[in-house]
Amino acid sequence: MGTPIEGRVKTLTSIIEKRGRKDTDLESVTDFRDLIGTRITLLFHRDIATVDRLVQETFDLIERIDKAEELESSQFGYQSLHFVLKVKENWLSSVPSFKGLEGYVFELQLRTLAQHIWAVASHKLQYKREASVPSHLRRSINRVSALLEMVDLEFDRVLSEREQYISEPSDEDSHLNVDLLASVLDLLLPEQNKDEDSEPYDELLAELAAVGIDTVGKLTDLLTETRVSREAHEAKRAVEDPMDDPDSSWERTLSRHRRGVFFTHAGLVRISLDEKYGNDGMRALRWKARRQAS
Repeated sequence: MGTPIEGRVKTLTSIIEKRGRKDTDLESVTDFRDLIGTRITLLFHRDIATVDRLVQETFDLIERIDKAEELESSQFGYQSLHFVLKVKENWLSSVPSFKGLEGYVFELQLRTLAQHIWAVASHKLQYKREASVPSHLRRSINRVSALLEMVDLEFDRVLSEREQYISEPSDEDSHLNVDLLASVLDLLLPEQNKDEDSEPYDELLAELAAVGIDTVGKLTDLLTETRVSREAHEAKRAVEDPMDDPDSSWERTLSRHRRGVFFTHAGLVRISLDEKYGNDGMRALRWKARRQAS
């Protein structure tokens, strides 16, 4: 996600104002397609196709509008996917909190963070159409629109090149970076311990470099040498109170505890570092590395 999922219910003032328009034929709140509005903002443009598919599989689709298709090739403007959706019938009958919502539909907007920047800025400036923009500013505003589209394209290119790099085999002498570090840990540490959202690879890279572990081979040796003591430490903590870890949020800690694990990948590496280099010495190096990474 680029931002947290946003949602709103149409205010009474907005409902009354829309009901009073001469071109509307609204008799009930269930006639409002946008009574309930939700927005999903993604970091990467290529994820839109995946979320588009998931939305259509998860809900009953009433309408799908791609705002980009309304623009000609030379035009700038608002780009977003808009859906009008209903909750599936089996949800309405099986989920108690959904009962009574049979007649309601809702609108979902799906866009990238770059598209969101354009949407918010153009709304503030009221530059929703090219004709709305003062003629002497149109070149500049077109340039901004093109740059934001380029951001989406370049991020997708970076992701493709990153995936290509990760897929290529690395030898023991390969110098560690964030992506190689993540790949090695995925290979050598249990998958169920990984925290998908918050593994601090950059901090961990600095800690490893501080003790001279800067290649794939050296990291592999560390994790191999300390495997037995690391696994024992993990097994002991996994059965203890999940809230004994003061550095983790309740949700993430409880999620790992339910999987029968305690430490994240970063935590397991730090156990290995403490085992090899001593807890006190690593604590000082860890503090220094965090300061450098911040």
